[in-house]
Amino acid sequence: MTIYFRVDIEPNLSLALTELNHAKDIFELLDTDRENIGQFLDFVPATKIEGDELNYIKKKYMALRKKPIVYFLLLKMSKL
Repeated sequence: MTIYFRVDIEPNLSLALTELNHAKDIFELLDTDRENIGQFLDFVPATKIEGDELNYIKKKYMALRKKPIVYFLLLKMSKL
């Protein structure tokens, strides 16, 4: 996973700016624990394939043009 912007919080804990190239890793994480993660994130049921996650990230980036919000990933030991 390529990370262009990262802020270290602790030695093994970081925040990384969500990028389009993270879609595969995010989808795989969601897909391995849908029931649990879906309790907290409302888009999980609609994310059926990797392309759905990619489109979700694109949609959020398009929304940035109207309302500046930044989306971060939480990384532990440089992994999602």
